[in-house]
Amino acid sequence: MTTPPLDLPALREIASAATPGPWEAYDANEGMDRAYSPMWCVANEEFHNPTTGDDEDWMGVEIHVGDKADSDHIAAFDPPTVLALLDRVEAAELWTVAHPCQVSHEQPYDFKWCETHDRTFPLDGDCDHKGKSALQWQDGREQEQRARALRAEARAEAAEAKVAAVREALEAHPKACDRHTEDDPIKCGWKRAVADVTRALDGGA
Repeated sequence: MTTPPLDLPALREIASAATPGPWEAYDANEGMDRAYSPMWCVANEEFHNPTTGDDEDWMGVEIHVGDKADSDHIAAFDPPTVLALLDRVEAAELWTVAHPCQVSHEQPYDFKWCETHDRTFPLDGDCDHKGKSALQWQDGREQEQRARALRAEARAEAAEAKVAAVREALEAHPKACDRHTEDDPIKCGWKRAVADVTRALDGGA
């Protein structure tokens, strides 16, 4: 059996219009002198202990149900409980249900604006929330951030590998010039370049 979709606004309207709770189940025949079968009912406190003035509408309610399980069920789902559950469902649906985008565009701006999600995007684009619940959108952002972090880590590892290769090449290179001594008026430009690279790798100026 397929469960029909819940009409939350209609349920809220019904619960709001119902007699205030809390409601409770009770046996109307309890305490009777004669041995009567239980007669299960549901009523609110105002029915049992009226406090309404003469010029006020009476807010008492009593429902004759018959079965104890049904009475307990009706009493448990009294109007305040239903309204509290609706509050929770609607709060959850803000995250779990995809809400339609209300898109607008005003001249002379060269972008559109989604009023539902407060997002701007190019005229030929779509809101990045389109067709997604808040949870789906958040999950997509987290996956994108994880992918960026992995790419950044891979680039860092590649850079470290290149730096290590340069260091290895420098270590294998002779430190002193084999053609020009230190006191030779002709200086070795290549060696100075090697020295500069070495200082840079070591963090020197």
